[in-house]
Parts: sequence; structure tokens; C-alpha cells
Amino acid sequence: MSIEDLILRLRVEEDHRKGDKKEMADANANMVVGQSSKSKSQKLLKKNFKKDFKRTTKPLAPKGKAYKKIKGSCWVCQKQGHRAQDCRHKKDQDSDNSGLTNQANVTDMEIDDIDIDLTAVVPETNMVSDAKGWWIDTGATRHICSDKDLFYEFHPADSEEKLYMGNSSSSMIEGKGTVKMKFTSGKVVTLLNVLYVPDIRKNLVSGPLLNKKWFKLIFESDKFVLTKGCMFIGKGYLTEGLFKLNIVIVNDTGNKMIVSAYMIESFDIWHARLGHVNNKLIHKMVHLNMLPKFKIDLKHKCEVCAESKFVRQTFKSVHLRSSELLDLIHSDLCHFKSNPTR
Repeated sequence: MSIEDLILRLRVEEDHRKGDKKEMADANANMVVGQSSKSKSQKLLKKNFKKDFKRTTKPLAPKGKAYKKIKGSCWVCQKQGHRAQDCRHKKDQDSDNSGLTNQANVTDMEIDDIDIDLTAVVPETNMVSDAKGWWIDTGATRHICSDKDLFYEFHPADSEEKLYMGNSSSSMIEGKGTVKMKFTSGKVVTLLNVLYVPDIRKNLVSGPLLNKKWFKLIFESDKFVLTKGCMFIGKGYLTEGLFKLNIVIVNDTGNKMIVSAYMIESFDIWHARLGHVNNKLIHKMVHLNMLPKFKIDLKHKCEVCAESKFVRQTFKSVHLRSSELLDLIHSDLCHFKSNPTR
């Protein structure tokens, strides 16, 4: 037995004796004990202590084995000096939990202490939206319009077709047509095969369909920029979760003179792309389905073609030539590092 174990045993015995003295003092509080009775009581106390000590104490370690001090506290009662398997409170805890074996492990918490992210789909809400505005939608596969007055050309639907939404709902398609959007930059984009769906709340422009027509869509810093080649078409800003296009609302949609020189599918653009060819060649290419169908304005005059046909004035002839030393001579500069021509 080590010194630490001996000290521990002595402390336990001292605490036990103090408890017995308090019990004897309480029992003999109102009694007068003589000298002979006092000696008898002390002998009786010693006998009882020896019996209790032999009955309660156990060998700390078996013979031939060293005693190891238990480190840490008990998992059941959180006290030191014994393990959880030897704890007397374990039986009480097992008896309390015996009737809960058929129940699941449930943790009760207050809702205020838990951060829950919920995603809900609201089918209908009271919203005030711009019926004539247009929003760009990269998830839409078709152009959709809810206002019949915005159509430049309209054809009612022959059969009952439905438009299916992302939340498994559907709406009836009542027609198709052509819509022209005029941006604040002055350029006009013509949307073909636009579906007329009165139930939809916003007019949507399909991003994938614009990409198929060689448009470039740029989303950056809550701003949308639409370009085609090196030409700027229009822009938009983030509004209500989507990018709204900055367009000019034209009230007189029935006027056929809205055709702008900056239309994407127009005579002016193809005339410039093909090197300012004549009108007959463009009309022939449209007839052969080599170009998209558009209205050809025979009375339109190209400014570039008109300027290129101007007659240039002749240069004045120079009669004076330098013939003496240190006279001023005009000549062309040459580059000596250039590659020789064949």
C-alpha cells in the first residue's frame, strides 16, 4: 500500500468517526453520564466501529497486484474515486429509463432558438407589376407576353396548347405573334414566335433563344448588357429578382412605320453586312431563304453608298519645282524595314 492510499484510508476513517460522535452527542444531549458509563460507551463505540469497518471496507487490490488510482470522475454522478460501472446511482438511473426503451430519442427545443431556412412557393399574391415591361429570363425556353396590345403581328392559336411552368402549373396559349422592343439606346429588337399567355404576370424574354441568334448577354453588378458582335443593343437592371430591360413603350403599335434603321433583322443591317450590295440581290437572297424574312424598303437611301459615289475633285497641278540648293522638297516617306514585295 502506498502513502497516498494510506492517507486516503485515514481520511475516510476520520470522517466516519466524526459522524459517529455527532450521533452519540445528539442522543446524550439531555443526560448526565458518570465515569463508569463513559468508559462503557467508549468500549461499545470501538466495537461497533471495528464491525462496521470490517463490513464496509474491501481490499483495494488483489494480492500480488499493485493498486491503480482511478483518474477522472464518474460519468453518472460526476464524483471522483470510482467508475461508472460501480456507481450506486446507476441502478436508479437504469430503473428510471426502463420505461422509455420503446420511445425514440427526441430533443425538445424552442423554435426561437433554431435557425430554419424555408423555401416556399406562393402560387398567387396581390402584386402590382408593369404589364408592358420586359424581363430577361435565362430559364425560359420561349418568349412570353401577357399583353395583346404589344404584338406587332398576332395570330390566334388554332389548337389548345398549354404552357407548363416550373412549379407543375400550366396556362393556356391563346396565340402567337411578333413583338418589337425598342431600347432606350434607339435600337429595336424583333422577337419572333412570341407566345400570348394572359395568365402570366411578367413578359419574359428567353435568354437561350437570344444566344441562338448570336446575342451576347452580360450579367454583372446587378446590371444586364445586351450586345451583338461589337454593337451595343440595350441594357437592364435587377428588379424584383429578375433583370428588367430598359425599353421605350410605343403606344401606337399599329403603325407600320416603326421600322428603325437599327433593327437587328432589318434591311439596313444586311445591306451593310453584305458590303452595301444592291436591293435586288438582297431580295433574291431572302427569296432563297438565305436571309431571314424582313420588309425591304426600296425607297431607303444608304448614306454610305451616297457618300462613296461623290465625284472627287482633282488635285491642282504644281507648276513650281525646287531646282536650286537648299530648296524645300516634298516627298513621301519610306520604311526601310518593310518586307519586299513579290
